[in-house]
Amino acid sequence: MSGTITSNGSAEISDEREFYSTYEDYSKVLRAWFVAYGVGAPVILATNDRLAAIVTASSATRCISALFLAGVSLQILLAAINKNAMWGCYYAARNPEKTNGKWRFRVAQWLSEQFWIDFVIDIATLISFGIATWHTFDIVFRNG
Repeated sequence: MSGTITSNGSAEISDEREFYSTYEDYSKVLRAWFVAYGVGAPVILATNDRLAAIVTASSATRCISALFLAGVSLQILLAAINKNAMWGCYYAARNPEKTNGKWRFRVAQWLSEQFWIDFVIDIATLISFGIATWHTFDIVFRNG
C-alpha cells in the first residue's frame, strides 16, 4: 500500500484509492459475515432438534429471536441508508443544475460523510448478536 498512517494519526496518502479499496473489501466482508451469522445461527438453532428443544423450552426464546432479528434489521437499515445516500450523491454529481441547493441532496451528501453512522450500527449489531449468542450458550450449557 502506498499510503501510511503517521505517529500522530494523520494519513499520508499517496494513492487514496488504495485506502478506499481496502475499506470497501473489509466492508463487504463484514456485511457478509453479519448476514451469514444473523441468518445462519437461528437456522442452525431451528433445524437441530436437540438445540431447538432446549432453546424453545426456555423463557429467553423470544429475546434471542428478537436480538438476531434486530441485528439483521440494523444491517438492512444501514444498507438502505447508504444506498439512498449514494444515489443522491450520484444523481447530484450527474445533474448539478437540477440538484444545486436542494435539501434532499444536501442530506445525501451529509449522510455519505458520516462514518459514525456505520460504526454505531455495526457495534449495535455486534452487541445484539453477542447477547443473543451468550443467552443461547447459557441456555444450552445449563440445560443440555
